[in-house]
Amino acid sequence: TYHKELESLDLISQAEPHYVSGAAVLIETNLFKQIGYFREDYFLYFEDVDFCLRAKKRGFGSFVVSNALVKHKLSSSIGFSSPKNIYYNLRNNLKFIDSNFSTFKKIPPFICMFLLSGKIIFNNPSNIDSVAQAWQDFIIKLSGPSKRYD
Repeated sequence: TYHKELESLDLISQAEPHYVSGAAVLIETNLFKQIGYFREDYFLYFEDVDFCLRAKKRGFGSFVVSNALVKHKLSSSIGFSSPKNIYYNLRNNLKFIDSNFSTFKKIPPFICMFLLSGKIIFNNPSNIDSVAQAWQDFIIKLSGPSKRYD
């Protein structure tokens, strides 16, 4: 993934990334047969990160073809800072942390997510419902699509 703030793609082509974005990815069929598909319980956001981590744990790697060009308009279907975007990003980030970190290693990322939640609300108080719903649904282990945001 290239972000506007990066000066050069050389930075990301020199090392194996932890994950590649599902917005522009090529995956061999046999990989799906060996580790499974994208997990539907994420529904939206973080399913690509989870997939890459599962692949890495099975000995597969990810890489970037830095001379490929794919334009992806981030969150164009649901809106960049929409309630739906905030809800799924936050809920699934929490779910990813909970699923992939050991008990004590969860503490720092959960603190960061709590602080980020506060920042989201501080920047726009109308986001309090999306943030609260994301935390609530994470705590009660609601996954997949949310009827509230469909």
